[in-house]
Amino acid sequence: MKFYIKIFSSIALFTLALYLLDINKMISILNGYSTINLIFAILVNIFMYILLSVRWHLIIKKQTEFLLIRNISIYLKGTYYSFFTPSNIGGDIYRYFKYKKIKKILLISLLILERLIGFLTYIIFYILSFVIIFFMGNKISLSHGYYLIPFLLSTSLLLIIITYLKFNFINNLFNKIIIKIINILNLKTKININYFNLRFSPEHDWNGIIVFSILSFILVVFGFQIISIGLGVKIPITHTILVLTLVEIIRFIPITVQGIGLREGSYALLMTHLGHNSEEVYLVALFAYLAISLAIVICGLISILIKTNYNRISKLF
Repeated sequence: MKFYIKIFSSIALFTLALYLLDINKMISILNGYSTINLIFAILVNIFMYILLSVRWHLIIKKQTEFLLIRNISIYLKGTYYSFFTPSNIGGDIYRYFKYKKIKKILLISLLILERLIGFLTYIIFYILSFVIIFFMGNKISLSHGYYLIPFLLSTSLLLIIITYLKFNFINNLFNKIIIKIINILNLKTKININYFNLRFSPEHDWNGIIVFSILSFILVVFGFQIISIGLGVKIPITHTILVLTLVEIIRFIPITVQGIGLREGSYALLMTHLGHNSEEVYLVALFAYLAISLAIVICGLISILIKTNYNRISKLF
């Protein structure tokens, strides 16, 4: 029942957007639009997901005997399942069951760690874009709560996370809280509490993880820029970063299917507060997120292709 409600919500948001926007202007913008830009954006997003799968390999390689190509295949298949589940949790569940030889609590901590790394990447880029735009003189639009409040929250959260990772007393406090919860619930478990420590331990290839995180984010932004150029819409990269990072958080609100309808409307709304035309930026969001969705489906097909030709492909790695 909830799934059908979410479908209805997505349709309702699209209908509302079409009602509020100038359809004739949107049609005129689309006249002469080439699908080459959409295809290019799809390829960029596929490459982005491949980079993320390599990042996942760097996170988990010390805990599994799987080769790089196997971990890539698992990640891409999980990405496909994420498309059909709220908050992209389908991919996490799929990976949870694929790595059978890893202790489950350890695997959960690695999945959380990966999420944390992705989240940190987004908020760092949001803070940087906010500061750059602010010092370039666009202070009026950024003073609006849409941007200022997330900036303050992001900065505070980043400081909290850095403090947690840097100082053991915060980490020990976290451990005590977890132990207390286990005792209160009378959980009969032998959980090693150190599995909950999400500190940046040296066992991971952090240089590679950081590089792939940055590159994957740049590719997401690049995909949006390709679409905007194809539509003849000029959007500064800093604006794309600022809005995109916020929309990525907003779309996790579980009122639509994968944020469809919500993400496009949020993107357009936030862009208009930066002085952009609502019809133009809505079309940018529509095609950019379409490219991401199609890339996810293709990633699922790539994972099947890898699985059927695994023995041959694994010899190359």
